[in-house]
Amino acid sequence: QDLAAHADPDLRRTVMQVLFHSLQAEAAVLGNETPADFGTLRQTFLSVLSGDADSSLRGEAAWGLGQWLTAAPGDSHVQKTLADALLERSFEAADEPSRFRSRAGLKQADLGPEQLSRIAAAASAPGGSFEVRSWALELLGAKSEDLSGPQKLLIVGATAEADPKLREIAVSQLLGLKDLAEAGAAARAALADPVWNVRFAAVASVAGLEGTAAREKLTSIAGSDPSEEVREAARRALAALGKP
Repeated sequence: QDLAAHADPDLRRTVMQVLFHSLQAEAAVLGNETPADFGTLRQTFLSVLSGDADSSLRGEAAWGLGQWLTAAPGDSHVQKTLADALLERSFEAADEPSRFRSRAGLKQADLGPEQLSRIAAAASAPGGSFEVRSWALELLGAKSEDLSGPQKLLIVGATAEADPKLREIAVSQLLGLKDLAEAGAAARAALADPVWNVRFAAVASVAGLEGTAAREKLTSIAGSDPSEEVREAARRALAALGKP
């Protein structure tokens, strides 16, 4: 573990990978028991995540912590500590490696109301970076069953963002909001978006939210949308719905 603080970043990276995989192997043998050195190793990774100058190493730490977050035995205090650390680092606009590498773990993790509130705030922050806002929107979409009403409406509202890429990401997250009437309305509205990739995302959301009720609209899109990609997406959606 001392080598994890070595001056050579390549050596630190290798050591961290060895530490992570050795702990995973021990956890598999112990079943639901926590390996004796879990706390010390966890702290090593947390220290790298919060303080290492090498962004790729922080990303390595974020990946390991994200894996532990979903695979470690159920200790709510440990899980909150790991999730808070990953969120704190991911909110840093310049730290794309940590944000990217922690995404899978955070999507699968049990996040509490306070953590979801922080993610929602990042997704809607005025003047926030595209990287952080788009990541936060995707994370909210993955946790749709745990969101409050206002948080679900935040995703719907993002379908009207000025940035077309943010609109596309928001439209894609509507699929998880089947219990919200506003989600269907937003998906249908997005079928008329001036940017083709937003309409492309809207095809899947409309088909997923409305099912066979979307057949007429999708048939129209398949024959009239100016983008071949969108027309093809509508044809595939119609095929998946089956014959009337």
